[in-house]
Amino acid sequence: MRTNYKQKLFLYFVVIFAIFAVGITLLEQKHERDYKTEALEDKLNDYANIVNRMLQEHPNELSSIDSLLKLFPPNIRLTLIDRQGNVFYDNEILYNKILLTKTEFEIIVLLSENKDRIFSRNEIIDRVWKETPYITERTVDVHITRLRKKLGNKSSIISNRPGFGYRFNPSD
Repeated sequence: MRTNYKQKLFLYFVVIFAIFAVGITLLEQKHERDYKTEALEDKLNDYANIVNRMLQEHPNELSSIDSLLKLFPPNIRLTLIDRQGNVFYDNEILYNKILLTKTEFEIIVLLSENKDRIFSRNEIIDRVWKETPYITERTVDVHITRLRKKLGNKSSIISNRPGFGYRFNPSD
């Protein structure tokens, strides 16, 4: 089938129009994603400023944080860390009466973010201590023991499966 110049011209016009339409659609999607990301970051910055202002006004009252969090969306996680790196408040883990070291906090976050998954001691070492040399499996056991001691009657949320490793049991 031979096409004359009018058909060729029409075909070129359709192809160019399709390319522009796809380009404009992709550009609009990028702008929309950027807008949503910026709006979310602004909202989270506002929440952080509110919590910061409240902590400056009432530095020793963690109960006021609980009442303030009732005004925030339920999926907001708030973690407060002091200058020494100790976590003194985390509304998701709900252990605001204990002080966790940075390592203990990283262990419990690792386990709690992967509920019901069993982590071997070597996996915990790789994820928590990363490049630190000379960390043994016994080090993990010691940190878990200290963490359980700090958790008190809630210590059963970290269970171990002999020969396998540790896991987080939120239902316990």
